[in-house]
Amino acid sequence: MGGSIVATVIGAAVSFYSSAKQAKAQKKSAKAQKNALAAQQRIADQKAARERIRAVRDARVKRGMIAARASGSGVGTASGSQAGQQGVVAQMGSTMAFSQAVQKEGQTASHYNQKAADYQADAMKWGAIGGIGSTIFSNADRIGGMFS
Repeated sequence: MGGSIVATVIGAAVSFYSSAKQAKAQKKSAKAQKNALAAQQRIADQKAARERIRAVRDARVKRGMIAARASGSGVGTASGSQAGQQGVVAQMGSTMAFSQAVQKEGQTASHYNQKAADYQADAMKWGAIGGIGSTIFSNADRIGGMFS
């Protein structure tokens, strides 16, 4: 009879402990997934801002082309060429900074996705251990009988 009590206590304790660990792992997984989604949203926001900037830049280029055609006299051609070259350099710098920012956010999203997967695996492990505890608890009489 004493063996079945010990098996019952052990089974209940393992089941309870593993349930608590499983819940904690699932909570961590949800938080990591939330962080990954936030990083992915920041990427989308940066891309949308980039598109707005591109639209404004295209409009300015068109206005500049119209102004250049309208002048027709050749006055300011050198300064126009200089401004165009500076614009290309500025655009290249902006493109590189944007690329680096998106890459960093992508790495952040990947990091949190990996953490979420790790925590989910941990939760599954503790769920399996809880199943073992429940089995011990349910079969405590038979297990106790083996030691009598």
